[in-house]
Amino acid sequence: MGGRIMGLGYSRARRSERRIKCAFCGRLIAGDSRFCQYCGRKLRG
Repeated sequence: MGGRIMGLGYSRARRSERRIKCAFCGRLIAGDSRFCQYCGRKLRG
């Protein structure tokens, strides 16, 4: 395999790259968002 370790770094996405589904409109948004960018509803805190 040429000494390469396959798959390292791909199992854990950075928090900002993670996607979550808005509970109100169902669209995918960034995982660290406080508000949905599509419907404007507050998601947390």
